[in-house]
Amino acid sequence: MKVEDEAARQFYLEEAAKCGWSSRQLDRQINSFFYQRILASKDKDSVASEIDTLDNHLASKKSIKKIEKEQMERLHRKAKAGKLMLDE
Repeated sequence: MKVEDEAARQFYLEEAAKCGWSSRQLDRQINSFFYQRILASKDKDSVASEIDTLDNHLASKKSIKKIEKEQMERLHRKAKAGKLMLDE
């Protein structure tokens, strides 16, 4: 995504480097007008904390998906080895 405003572009570059944003996170911040919301907000900390909350939520969802995938793989291995009994 292209950011026309030089100040906004610099802000996103610095924040991405400082916070270790992935390209997906950077796109999300740009598309949600994070820079403009920070400028317009009287309570800048609460706007900034939205990002942390969202990132923590997404990380939790990824962790849950990873656990589910591991459980399914374990069940698949047991079924393949004939060690899994299924109720009929």
